[in-house]
Amino acid sequence: MDGSPDIERALRLPGPIIASASQSPYLIGREAVLLGQRLRQGQQTARMVLVPVTLVTRDNLAAYRGWQSPLPSAGSR
Repeated sequence: MDGSPDIERALRLPGPIIASASQSPYLIGREAVLLGQRLRQGQQTARMVLVPVTLVTRDNLAAYRGWQSPLPSAGSR
């Protein structure tokens, strides 16, 4: 699940797994730090924050950067 390395391996093999919704630990952590900074400065923040997910399938697996990929640039979201 969540685009883990195990799912990447499973998608390369025939079987019942056809997709995984992938979250980015880097983006989740980055957003948490930014929210923490805002809260510490006394700013209001949203009660719910959405971090984009990617659907990983056999068709797009070759382009999937995975959990171990470097942190996207600051402008990426």
